[in-house]
Amino acid sequence: MNYKIIIAKVYFLGLVILLMSCSVTNNAKEINGCDFALYPPSDTVITTHDEWTQSHYKNRIKYFKQDSILPNSIVMLGNSLTEQGGNWGARLNIDRVSNRGIAGDNSDGVLARLGEIKCAQPDRIFLMIGTNDLWTNYSVEKVASNIESIGNELATSLPETQVYVQTIMPLEEGHNQTERLMDINELLRSIENSPYTLLDTFEEMSGDSNHLPASYTTDGVHLTNIGYNKWASIIRPYLGQD
Repeated sequence: MNYKIIIAKVYFLGLVILLMSCSVTNNAKEINGCDFALYPPSDTVITTHDEWTQSHYKNRIKYFKQDSILPNSIVMLGNSLTEQGGNWGARLNIDRVSNRGIAGDNSDGVLARLGEIKCAQPDRIFLMIGTNDLWTNYSVEKVASNIESIGNELATSLPETQVYVQTIMPLEEGHNQTERLMDINELLRSIENSPYTLLDTFEEMSGDSNHLPASYTTDGVHLTNIGYNKWASIIRPYLGQD
């Protein structure tokens, strides 16, 4: 028996299987409409990000590339409020949840990274963005328009996906950005005939006070575990588990 021939045949067969596998993967991407960039180019700079966020944004994108969104999953999309929520699957008591929060991110940053989400075709998306936009020079109309654009792009690209756009999370009492935040939220509420569902998380988290209760926040912006539990309770009815 010529072992060299056998080894050559095994090698050839393995190569054929590998090529077939790559072909199937590529075809699957084409079928899913993924013939577009899934992630921002590595040299992308979001000009409305500060220096720290520009670096962190790139690091999170690298992580996302190694932690793909599962089909039919729940995607939590946003900034540090979402990222620091950590294991959202445990918080929501549901499997297949992907955390797509990036600390420091704003509406510009989210608009630049929708590719992988559209390709994954998740079951539901919960967007929480806008807090960091408060410290840009954008008008309240521009911020609301960006948030609306994110919701519109996701909802129209993913007609089988439930897209939930949340009003911006409230801040601590007396915060100097509260009025600006509330103006943006009011614009979001005024949008008619949107293809996504608006969840008024601001109202649910603040009640009649228009600010985060002290027990909900660590620093006036970010959330305690009590705050996260409250937020999760707002989202759970929209998971389609009943």
